[in-house]
Amino acid sequence: MSDSESEASCDQIPDSMMNFYKDMTFYGLLMLGQKGCSQFGDGEGALAMWKNSMADYHDTNKPKYRILCHRKAAACAGVFGAKIKTDVTNNCYINDQGLEDTNVEGDLKVEHVNCQFKTALMNLCGNYTEDSLQRLMKSLDITKCLQEKLLPQYVDSEEPIVKDRLGHRTADWTDQVQRGVQDLCGASVYEYQSGRKMPGAPDYKRK
Repeated sequence: MSDSESEASCDQIPDSMMNFYKDMTFYGLLMLGQKGCSQFGDGEGALAMWKNSMADYHDTNKPKYRILCHRKAAACAGVFGAKIKTDVTNNCYINDQGLEDTNVEGDLKVEHVNCQFKTALMNLCGNYTEDSLQRLMKSLDITKCLQEKLLPQYVDSEEPIVKDRLGHRTADWTDQVQRGVQDLCGASVYEYQSGRKMPGAPDYKRK
């Protein structure tokens, strides 16, 4: 496909469908990159993602996140000291599975632990004592492990007995992805067509 087929010049009537699908493709690749940075513990890559998001946060009127991007970049540059630079760049992920390439964001892990704690707190039914709270906090990790053993999810185990009991299988999206690509190519969504409208967003413009 030539550039003339996939791009509209300034004096041409916009193709809102092509604009929409180009943006969706870009953001899909960006999300894969963000997921990879987290999974592989790539602090430098994550910083690049934060910097890339600044303009989007500005355009979508999200000053809180735009300011956080600036603070992240400043911390990684050593503005707040060498220790914070190291922590923010390289120690912002947690590997709680002990397996290769299974890192998660530290703040996400904190949110998960908070959720577990709140759930366990509700189970106390108002019987809050120093001993009960201490017991609850010290048993959070054990409780999570027991839940996975007693109530396994289809992604937690590949053992046949578990699969047979739950009736689930690991999903294979190959056919669906191929069909989706074929449908998009068949509709020529990446080829410029003068005045074509995107259903639901007829005036869509590229971001």
